[in-house]
Order: sequence, then structure tokens, then C-alpha cells
Amino acid sequence: MIDDAVAAVEFAKTHPHIHHEQIILLGHSEGAIIAPAVHKRSSVQGMILFAGTAEPLAETTAWQREQMKNEIKN
Repeated sequence: MIDDAVAAVEFAKTHPHIHHEQIILLGHSEGAIIAPAVHKRSSVQGMILFAGTAEPLAETTAWQREQMKNEIKN
């Protein structure tokens, strides 16, 4: 996903109808983890991060998998 997002930013920077000095990433949940990694590889002017994890990613994804299993059972 990071590679795809970097490619999108790089495309936006070269598009004639997009002001490359005004590119801002918006990340929600997993996107709040991905956006800083994208910015590190392709610098942008800002980031808006919503609902990022407060725990290590491995713990968060394990919890999410359990929640999905429980929802499928019910």
C-alpha cells in the first residue's frame, strides 16, 4: 500500500492541474500509519491523521482479526 500511495503522490506532483506545493495526505486508521511512511519517501506539505493506533501494529491487527472472527461467527 505504501508503494501505491507513493506512486499516487509522485503522479500528483507532476500533474499540471495539481499544485504540488499543496499536497496533504489524509490517513484514517491504518492510513494514519501509512501516511508518515509515504511522506518519508515522497515529501508532502502536510498530513492529517485520524484514529491512528495507540498500540503496536501487531497487537492492533491481532485484535482486529479476532473481532472479524467473532463477527463472522455471529
